[in-house]
Amino acid sequence: MAPYMAEAGSMLVYVGMTYALAKLLSLSGLDSYIFYVVMAVLGLVAMGLWLYFKGKWNKGGAAAPSGEMDDAAIDQIVREADARLATQNVTIANLPLVFVVGDRASTKTSAMVYSGIEPELIAGATFGDGKAIVPTQAANVWFARGTAFIEAAGTVFADPQKWLALVRRLKP
Repeated sequence: MAPYMAEAGSMLVYVGMTYALAKLLSLSGLDSYIFYVVMAVLGLVAMGLWLYFKGKWNKGGAAAPSGEMDDAAIDQIVREADARLATQNVTIANLPLVFVVGDRASTKTSAMVYSGIEPELIAGATFGDGKAIVPTQAANVWFARGTAFIEAAGTVFADPQKWLALVRRLKP
């Protein structure tokens, strides 16, 4: 509710500034009414654009999958990675590990995809509809050049318990 209060407060400040500007310009009569209508339309269009793009930003990052990670999700990711590595007679615990770290929406997945080392995704999900890179839900495990790269969701780093659970599960 607080964001809506801030937006309503911003609109009130805008209306006040419009009134002050009309007085500063010494507008009166029909000129002042035209000025108020034009400014109101501009204000409503600006607020509509703000709400539209705010919704798009939330879908793309902040309100995307929450990155909730419990022990079952960690086990599933490690089992999936081990199953993909079974053809090479190794497990993830026996490989050198590199942790790809960063806050939410800091392009960790894009960095892996476009790194040039040609990593293979062995656990997790990277691409959504239309080949767009999607935010990491829990973790992604990549394999390249004999090394496993663990890319955990940004929310994992925000919660020390989740981070510790992930690291413990990956110990040899």
